[in-house]
Amino acid sequence: MDALSGFLVGLVGSLHCVGMCGPIALALPIGSAGMHFIAGRVFYNAGRIITYITLGGVLGSFGSIFVLAGMQQTLSVVVGCVMLFGVLLPSVLRGLSSHWPVARIFHSFLRATLRRLLEQKTLRTLFLIGIVNGFLPCGFLYIALAGAATLGDVTRGMVFMGGFGLGTTPTMLGVGLLGRPIQAGVRKRVVRILPVFTVILAMLFILRGMNLGIPYISPHVKAAPIATDSAFCHGD
Repeated sequence: MDALSGFLVGLVGSLHCVGMCGPIALALPIGSAGMHFIAGRVFYNAGRIITYITLGGVLGSFGSIFVLAGMQQTLSVVVGCVMLFGVLLPSVLRGLSSHWPVARIFHSFLRATLRRLLEQKTLRTLFLIGIVNGFLPCGFLYIALAGAATLGDVTRGMVFMGGFGLGTTPTMLGVGLLGRPIQAGVRKRVVRILPVFTVILAMLFILRGMNLGIPYISPHVKAAPIATDSAFCHGD
C-alpha cells in the first residue's frame, strides 16, 4: 500500500518534476542510440530512485521519533497545514528557503558537482548524476518526503519513496530516451492540476491526524495502555 501510494504521488508529480530534471535528462552524455544509450538512461533513473529511498529512510526515522512520543497524528496535521500554506503562499516558502545559507551552499555544491559529472561519459557517471539529481530541490519531492515522515517508520518511508521514484520514472525515462521535452501545452495543463492534487493530499494528512475514526482516511488510533505491575495491584 505504501509503495502504491508513493507511486501515484510520483506519477502525478512527474510532469512537475520534469521541469527541474528534464534538462538534465536531455543533457546526459553517452551516445544517441543503441543499448549503451538506453542503459545510461536506466542507470541515471536508478541513481535517482536510490537517493529517494535513502531520503525516505531518513525521514521515516525522523517520523518515528514522533511515534515514540505519541505525536504521529500531530505531525500529520502539521505536515498537511504546511502543504496548504505552500499552495496558498508559495512565494513565501521560496523566499524563506532562498534566505537559508545552508540551503544555498548545498544547492551550489550540487550544481557544481553535476556540471563536472556531465563532462564525463561512463555508465558509472550517469548513475552518480542520478544520485546527485535526487537531492535537487523539487516541490513534489518535498511533498513525498513529508508523506514518508508521517508514516513514522524507516522501512515504510523507504518503500513509499521507492514507489515515488518508480512513479516518476516513466516520464523521466521517456524524456531521456526520446531526446525532447514534453510539449509546453501539455505540461501547462497538468501543472494547473498539481495545486489541486496537493490540496487533496494536504487535507488527507490533516484528516488522518484528527483521529475521526474514518476507515483508511482518518482511522481511530487508541492510546497505548500504561503497563501496571500486578504486584502493586495485589499489594504484595
